[in-house]
Amino acid sequence: MNKTFFLLLILLFAAPLHAAPLKEAPIPGNFGVNVHFLGNLDDHIQLLKEAGFGWVRKDFDWATIEKNEGEYNFEKYDAFVNALNNAGIKVLLILNYRNPLYDSNLSPYTNIGRRAFARFAEAAARHYANNDVAWEIYNEPNWGFWKPVPNVEHYIELARVVTQTLKRAAPRQPILAPALAGPTSDQSKKEASYTYLNAVLNDPVAKQWNAISIHPYCTPKKPECIFNEAPRLNSLLSWHGIKAPYIFSEWGYHTANRKGVSEDVQAAYAARAFLITSSMRMPFSIWYDWQDTADDPGDGEHNYGLLYYNMLDSNSDGTRKPAFNAIRDLGRELNGYRFDKIISHTNGIYCLRFKKGRSLAYALWTSEPETKPYQLPVSAGRWQATTLLADSAVIDVNNTQPLSLQLQAMPLIVRRVTE
Repeated sequence: MNKTFFLLLILLFAAPLHAAPLKEAPIPGNFGVNVHFLGNLDDHIQLLKEAGFGWVRKDFDWATIEKNEGEYNFEKYDAFVNALNNAGIKVLLILNYRNPLYDSNLSPYTNIGRRAFARFAEAAARHYANNDVAWEIYNEPNWGFWKPVPNVEHYIELARVVTQTLKRAAPRQPILAPALAGPTSDQSKKEASYTYLNAVLNDPVAKQWNAISIHPYCTPKKPECIFNEAPRLNSLLSWHGIKAPYIFSEWGYHTANRKGVSEDVQAAYAARAFLITSSMRMPFSIWYDWQDTADDPGDGEHNYGLLYYNMLDSNSDGTRKPAFNAIRDLGRELNGYRFDKIISHTNGIYCLRFKKGRSLAYALWTSEPETKPYQLPVSAGRWQATTLLADSAVIDVNNTQPLSLQLQAMPLIVRRVTE
């Protein structure tokens, strides 16, 4: 055997494995949702599949898994992860938060606490090494979840040891971080979020992550506000030489009767949110939340869901909010399509083009309260125009004249009718 070839073989098989890159999935495989359930799996999964979700995000709580030092019990999560994977749904598990066995139940800030958290992460990664899961390192460490107060240096130190541990234990499973709270529409919080994110991305550990996860809640602004943030966000990645994409691992709008939006507005925003993240070519994004967590109509935190509180009947229309139906119908209308290009995003008019093979489809809407006229150039043929949660019409185009459309807040899907 040629010596050079032999040496190349040695280098090849001795080289460390790297996590598989996160790839952009076609719609609706790039739709994800945050969940809190562990029980009633059959009912939840039936509804998740109906909605078309390809990803589920879930807290993976250190304190409930390691109740005795060095002993890890994953039993309560096993059925959850396995059932979702068997249904074709990937799982993003959030490694969080604290453990009373270490660091006085504060977020890990000592070498002992960080090593303990890393051992927990390693045990989890090895336990689910054959599952279709990804890992997120903590949740919103720049806000109240990091106790006693946010400390970016402590988070970075934790992220370093956990990242190296995960890469060793499950090298093919994706890693997301830092699950940043923000940027938000609140200017003071926005700048604090950017300062924190810049510090995290400045550390070499960020280059080892498969995606940079952030939570850009836009409330009270509309989801299109993220288009204004995209240049600044992207410039941070370029400045720090990071190739990984952003993933919105949490964002949404609540329907509480205090400072919330109506259910119809939530539905339009949810559909637009997934269209926006698709246009940013994110491998996936996560809507918050799957189900309302209490029946207090005035509490925003309890009313982010796509399902009503304590309702879990897939045969009852009373289970689903309009936002659930909008996401489901969007996924069905654009099933198998991938984002191609932005045709328009000016003057409150948005037109995105999608492709599936040689087939074209368009998603159009306005962010303004009143309807907007729009001329969509299309080729001759039969085109179907469907406003989500509303009517559908087939239009015959016999020449090169554009389609005359009236755009609303709820997206309109226009796609070529195949014979």
